[in-house]
Order: sequence, then structure tokens, then C-alpha cells
Amino acid sequence: MIIFLYLLRGLLLRLSIALPAVTAVYAAFDLGDRGRRLAQDLGWAPVLEATLLHLPLVAVQVLPAALMLAIALWLGALRQRGEREALATHGAAPITLGLPLLAVGVGCATAALLVGELLVPACEAAAERRTGVVPSALTGTDREATWLKEARWLLKRRGSHVLALELTDTFAVRQRVEGRASRDPGALEGVRIVRFAPPAVERRKRLHLAPLAATAALWRAPRPEAQPFFELQRRLASRSSSGHGLPVETMLLHIKLAYPLINVLIAVFGLALALCR
Repeated sequence: MIIFLYLLRGLLLRLSIALPAVTAVYAAFDLGDRGRRLAQDLGWAPVLEATLLHLPLVAVQVLPAALMLAIALWLGALRQRGEREALATHGAAPITLGLPLLAVGVGCATAALLVGELLVPACEAAAERRTGVVPSALTGTDREATWLKEARWLLKRRGSHVLALELTDTFAVRQRVEGRASRDPGALEGVRIVRFAPPAVERRKRLHLAPLAATAALWRAPRPEAQPFFELQRRLASRSSSGHGLPVETMLLHIKLAYPLINVLIAVFGLALALCR
């Protein structure tokens, strides 16, 4: 037990250094990429607050890399001080090194799951209130000026302005519809319709566009990265049942489990390195 606690303390000490360091580097690059643009409109105070609120999500994402770095430093220190050879000389079983590694790997996986489910959604929602909607890094579905396809329609928004293009079977544009999104999902106000076959222009005060109702909920929903696992799972199930599933969001659902579980695999990989001569 004394050897286990000694080895565990050494590994946790290096992890406590590696995780903040890797998180800070990642956050610094992210802040430099987006921070200057946001600061021009909002000032630096809300941007820095939002960056701090993003740290739980960043920590979950970089934890496997930090754990790998911590294991490498820990094994290097054991070799440098001759402690690994001393353990082998005194007949210590491989499990002596394996238990601390597996304990930390399982602990990191559990902590990442809990932080991702309980802390990340609240922090991301608070960050969005300070800086506005942040585009989804993987799906881009809530990014303004991103095209979305629903049935025969392509839809794009910029603020409250919505542009919809109806396509033919040969992907030619049949008509172009522009208007302002209404509080009523699927409704456009101040509509201008341009039909290309035959050419015609029509104006209406209000128009209900069915594909817009499907995308309105998607545009208003939190980013997939910021949603708890089961909430995102229910959302994807609802969209799949209506024929609007997004494969990239399904991939992200699996990533929410993969990030924590990678920590266990890294711990097993570290054990294999520890046993190498």
C-alpha cells in the first residue's frame, strides 16, 4: 500500500502540472484566434470571461493529452532515479506499476464524464450569454451564413434574414424566397419570392415555409458540444425520426463518451511502456 500511494502521488503530481499547462496553451490559441474579432465589438472583459467559462470543456478535451504527458514524465522520473529497476530487483509484480496507472485512468475518465455532464453545459450557456452564440466547431449548424438542406430546400440565415432556395430534381433553382424570421417557427415576414421557371416576382406579407420550422429549432438549440449526453441523444433521436438526422452530430455523441474512455486506454498504454526494458 505504501508503494502504491507513493507511485500514485508522483503520477498525480505530474498530472496536476500537465493538465493546467496543456489547457492554458489550448485556451491561449483559441483566444488569439477568436478573441481579437470579438473584442472589437464587445471589449476584452466579456471575451476573457467567456474564455474562462470555456475552460471546463477545454479541460475535458485535452485531458487525454495531459495524462499521456504526465505518464511520460512519471516514467522518466522513475527510470532516472532507478526506482523502476529497484522494484523489479525486489520482485515487485507488474501490477505494482499497473495499479496507480489504472486508478488514475479510471479516475480521469469518471471526472471527465461528470464535468462534461454537470459543469460544461452550464458554463457554455453562461459564455454564450456574454459573447453571443458561438459556432459549433464540428457541425457549424448554428453558424450564421451556413447553408442547411431540408428536403428540396437550401436555407441560410444572417441575423433574422432568411434565404431559401427550392431545388429541382436536377439541382437547378426553382424559386428563391427571402424574408425575416417570425416568432412563429416556420413563418417568414416581408417575403419576396422569385420564380425562375417561368420567371416571376411576387411579394407577400407573410409565408409559412415548412422546412424553416425544422431548421428553426436547430438554429436556436445549444451547440452539440455544450449539451449533456442524454439531452443530445434525445435531440438526435427526435431529428432522426423526422428524417433530419445529422451524421456529424451522431459522431459527436460518440465522442462525448470517447474522450473520457481514451484516458483508460492511455493508462493501459502507459503500463505497456512501464514494462518495457
